[in-house]
Parts: sequence; structure tokens; C-alpha cells
Amino acid sequence: MIEAECIFLVQASAQDLYYRKVVEDLSTSFSLPITLKDLRPVRVIDRYFDTPSFRFLDQHISFRVRERRFSTGPDSEGRFTLKTPHPDHEKVKLATIRNEYKLNLKGWDLAQISDFLGTIGMVTAGEPLGSRLAIEELSEEAQLGERERAIHVSFDKVHYINEENYEHASELIMEVESHGLPVPVLEDIGRYLLDRYPLAPLRESKYQRGSRLLNLQPATV
Repeated sequence: MIEAECIFLVQASAQDLYYRKVVEDLSTSFSLPITLKDLRPVRVIDRYFDTPSFRFLDQHISFRVRERRFSTGPDSEGRFTLKTPHPDHEKVKLATIRNEYKLNLKGWDLAQISDFLGTIGMVTAGEPLGSRLAIEELSEEAQLGERERAIHVSFDKVHYINEENYEHASELIMEVESHGLPVPVLEDIGRYLLDRYPLAPLRESKYQRGSRLLNLQPATV
């Protein structure tokens, strides 16, 4: 599966930006009906696994274990996601394009998951995979468009956490992900948003960004 999305940092001057206003603006301007407007807020805890030397981060590869919870009702799911570089990423200016492989997890036992990934790391890289970065998000989401011509819009209150010493950093991120919409149209939407709202484009993953903001990678000699 290919993931294509535009990612934006919501600048300090727009921290009170009301996401429903943006969603309605996009719906009107790009003729994308709001098919899911009242999605429940979602709380997500992501843990990114890597070797002690951050070998996979250096290759723009991420192993993510997600615990996804709605603000009301039972936990929805756990999910393992592997993301790898896609060659088309270098051909576009605004969007981020990656290969994405997902596996839903039945049950939830972080210790067993950690042991399993640690073994995979030893076999594939000669180093154990361990949790290097935790990211906690509270997201407001909406779906625009129908069938294979749609986008998923989310406003994420993001907290990057080093669980070894609890150093952290926080920011507000907006993401617009294509669900079948061609990448050129996705980038048109991205440019429209940049023209109208105080946003800054990001072309690094949250794993890359959080690791950089918290200075997690060991210095190279």
C-alpha cells in the first residue's frame, strides 16, 4: 500500500484554528462532500522501534506499534505498521509518499510485542529493536469525498516523549492524506491550505521529527 499525504505544522499564531472551518472550506473549494464529519476524537499512543544506533531511522524506515483509543467506548485496536521509502517521494515537492504495510494486532501485550521485535532486530540487523520514541496524539478527524476520490483530514495535538527520561516536546500537526485522490490534486489542496492558513509544510515523518526535536540520535564521530 502507498501512503501519500501533506503534513503541516500549525504555527503558533493559529493554535486556535478551528478544524471544522478548514474542513468545510476544503469541502466547498474542491467539491469533496463531507462524508464523515462527526468522527469521535481519537487518542493514539505510538511507539517507534529501532536499533540503539537508529539504523532504520537513518534509512527512513519505521517500525511503529500503535495503541488506538476513542475518547468514548472500548479500545478500538492495536496495530503494527512498517513504513519504507517510496521512489516517487523525490519527484514531488509538497507531499510525502511512503510504502506502508499494516497488521492489526489481536489483544494487547506491549511486553510480548517488544520481545518479538527485539528478536527480529537481532536476526535482521544484529541489534535488538527497542522502543526509542513514544508519540501521544489526540486527533480530530474528518473524511471528505466518496469511494476512491477522498481525503482524510486530521488535526493532531502531538506529544513527542522520550520514555527513558520523560523529556518531551509538543506541537499541533495537520495532515491531509489521499484515499485514492491523485497526488497532483493532493498537492493542489496542500498549496491552497498554505495560501489561506498560517501553516508550515513538513516533509519529515513524526518519527524523524520527534527524534530530532528530542536529540535522540547518538552523535556520529
